[in-house]
Amino acid sequence: MHELVDTLGASEPEIAARLIALDLATDTADVVATLGARQGGTLHQRARLAADRRAAAVWVRIANGLRGTPRARDLERTTTTKVHRHVSVHATRAEADDTLARLLAEHDRLGGHRNEVTTPATH
Repeated sequence: MHELVDTLGASEPEIAARLIALDLATDTADVVATLGARQGGTLHQRARLAADRRAAAVWVRIANGLRGTPRARDLERTTTTKVHRHVSVHATRAEADDTLARLLAEHDRLGGHRNEVTTPATH
């Protein structure tokens, strides 16, 4: 990385941003893992923070109206007093998506229709 900084006259964060924009790296941590960064520098700190955020991130999957969900909860709707709600926590988006696919398959198997189910955006 230090050779790129010297040659291009750009900062480490500028170089990292350009590599990410060109799809040559997925994120700051990827740039630092591949090219390194000045210890304690801005890019190094950003990569450490990104790694911490990834380690602490969870995906919460919420799905309303699923058949086969064990409990009905009052969602304070005017059209209905109770609706079946699924809430689960996952380490990755893929796990959350797999869970939703499994729940929807069970919903379909029990005679449900997809328009009965709402899935608020989650992260």
